[in-house]
Amino acid sequence: MYEFSERLRSLRKDLKLSQKLVAMDLGVSQALLSHYERGIRECGLEFLVKIANYYGVSTDYILGRSNSKFGTLFLDEDEDFIDVMNAMQIVIDRVVDLRDENVVGSVKELFQIEVSKLINMISGFSNDRERLFCQDSAVTSAILSSAEALAKAKLLMALRECEESPDFDENMLVDKYPNTFEALANVARRGERMSLRLVENTELI
Repeated sequence: MYEFSERLRSLRKDLKLSQKLVAMDLGVSQALLSHYERGIRECGLEFLVKIANYYGVSTDYILGRSNSKFGTLFLDEDEDFIDVMNAMQIVIDRVVDLRDENVVGSVKELFQIEVSKLINMISGFSNDRERLFCQDSAVTSAILSSAEALAKAKLLMALRECEESPDFDENMLVDKYPNTFEALANVARRGERMSLRLVENTELI
């Protein structure tokens, strides 16, 4: 019950929504929503499904059965994957909070390119690839790699020119993302270690 009320409250605060607005959207009184968020009352299954759909998360996440906001499926036990998804959400939240059009646009652009690279790699083994891309796999790969370098440069410049910097203060992050901050730290440290190993094990030609 504690996990449910804590996550219900943190989901609303993460989006900077008022209790009054959320209660109105969900068709309940503000007092009842407050009771749910404080753990005074338990909700029914209908409200549980409604609130999960409202915030775009899984019911398992709200109930505290999973640390992944994105559902369970066959990846439920894959902690590394769950960490990556949660870390991505935190990074996106911190960037969006800057409310800087150039930074947000550059992040969106880079994200689309990175996902396209992955799709291109996987679809390269499909006979039906042309339904996704216009060029052959090798050409698309070269185009995306060039675009990636430009997008990274644009993001770096946008961050340097931004009036504020993304807030990655550990105390603030722990307070704002009590259930998922550790995922961000895990991904950062794990990614750095993996990158160091890859570089050390790569033979220069």
